[in-house]
Amino acid sequence: MIKLFKLCLFFMSIYLMSCSLPVTLHHDLADTGVGQLSAEKCRACHEVIFDEWKGSAHNRAFTSPNFRALSNEYRLNQCIPCHSPDSVFSDKLTARKVNIEEGVNCHACHALEGALQGPVEKRLPFQIHPIVEKNEAYRKSEMCGKCHISTFQEYKDSGKVDATCQDCHMPQVQRTIIDNKPWIWLKRSYQFKRHVFGVEKSSASDNWLGMTVRVSDENDLSGDIILSSKSVPHSIPSGDYGYNEILLDISLLDELDNIMQKISYSLTSEMKTALAYGETRKFPYEFVARNNMREKIRAQLVKTDYERKDIQILITRTVITGQIP
Repeated sequence: MIKLFKLCLFFMSIYLMSCSLPVTLHHDLADTGVGQLSAEKCRACHEVIFDEWKGSAHNRAFTSPNFRALSNEYRLNQCIPCHSPDSVFSDKLTARKVNIEEGVNCHACHALEGALQGPVEKRLPFQIHPIVEKNEAYRKSEMCGKCHISTFQEYKDSGKVDATCQDCHMPQVQRTIIDNKPWIWLKRSYQFKRHVFGVEKSSASDNWLGMTVRVSDENDLSGDIILSSKSVPHSIPSGDYGYNEILLDISLLDELDNIMQKISYSLTSEMKTALAYGETRKFPYEFVARNNMREKIRAQLVKTDYERKDIQILITRTVITGQIP
């Protein structure tokens, strides 16, 4: 009871102070340049957001085997300003001097002019760190286009600019910005964005990409897979640099779902085989039938990495032989 009283007294004193003058507890959290703090400092209050970023490609932008190999172990230093930027708001991006291994970290996107900025409004009666609220730049695709130049150009060329990069790659969620006690007790939840910066499996559906398994002979072991880009306003995959590949794996499965035969098609921007916005394309397959065996045709769209170890299955379609969808 005494602890609760002291806690209430603490918050009341801060509130009363904030009524008469702006109170900022930690100016150093918004430092930029060589004084910039690690993203681990942000975790103290924003743990859920930190964990999402930690598992994202933005966190791995500098340390991934893909980037290390294609940058010749960082010797191609012209790549580093996008893979470990000081600030994405700079007219000309420059590489960060500290915490380089954090890739595109919190400060790269949120630190500007001595404050941490974002698209939402401030709701505490005081500031944990300097804040600039309601910055509408965070709701526009132009922010992502500073690094994702060719993808942003495809997006503009598509004419489908009613949706932004953030709409697809930062799914909406209801929650607070601050996750940790005691600050979470003073915050209300509202519509916010997940910091995943990728494509989640739940998003990979007929809403944006169609996949149909079509069979052509009486044994159902030949035919084609039809892919249709419906609403993604850029090519699949997209990007001029690095390793950008999506595999279409077509497999013949036995009754225990073991792979008996397999055909793969590679969609890459480098080889000009990516699926363009609005395009429909057929991918043929043909397998050798086995007598008196019940089999399946399975098509999977798979996102993979440079070493083809980190596999993310986006869409799966399966047809049992003898059954035409």
